[in-house]
Amino acid sequence: MRKIIIVVFILVFSVGFVSKNTVNTEETKKTKGSIAVYLEESRNKTSNSDVALKLIKAGEIADGKYVLTGELKTCGIDLNELETADKMQKAAESIFREASAKKISGIIKHTDSSGYVKFENLENGIYLLAAEDINKYDNISPALIAVPVFDEESSETNGMKYDIAVYPKHWPATAAKTGDNSNCELYMSGLAVIVFIPLIKKAKTGG
Repeated sequence: MRKIIIVVFILVFSVGFVSKNTVNTEETKKTKGSIAVYLEESRNKTSNSDVALKLIKAGEIADGKYVLTGELKTCGIDLNELETADKMQKAAESIFREASAKKISGIIKHTDSSGYVKFENLENGIYLLAAEDINKYDNISPALIAVPVFDEESSETNGMKYDIAVYPKHWPATAAKTGDNSNCELYMSGLAVIVFIPLIKKAKTGG
C-alpha cells in the first residue's frame, strides 16, 4: 500500500478545513490508521537505533471539527483557525509544552537498528510525536500528524490515507545529555515542526 508522505518543515497546515459530509461517515470513523517513523542518518553518524518516541493523541474530530483532547484543552488553541505557518508553529509549541508540563502519557516505542518504528491501530485524530529519549541520536523536532490525511488520488475510503510515513526533522545534540529533559526544549521559537496536512477538505461556501 502506497504511503503518503507530506512533510512540511516551515509549516503548512490546512486547518479551517472541515466538511461534515467527509468526516462523519461511520465507515471513516471505524477505520484505524498507522504512523511509520523513519529516523534518517545523522550528520554526525550517531546511532538512530533504540530511540524512544512518544505518540500522544492531541486532537479529535467532534461535530465536524478538530478539537484538542483531555488536558490539552487548556492550551486554548482552536485547531480550525491555524491558517498560517506562524500560527501553526506557535500552536505546536504550545501543545508540546502543555504535554510536557502535565506529563501526559502516550504510546512509547523504540526504533529498531535501522531507525524505524511504527505506531498502529490509531483512531482518527491529530497526534503529537516527540522524542522521549534520544539515546545517542540527534535532537528531534516534535511533529503534529493527522490520521488520516486527504489524498484525491487515493482509492481508499473517501480518498483518505490512513497509513502515514514521517521522517522527523533532526539536528546534532551537541549540548544534550542522554536521558535528561534537554529534548523538551525543542519547542523553542524558530525550530521547524513537521506537520502532516490533515484529511479534511475545506468546506466550500456558496457565492
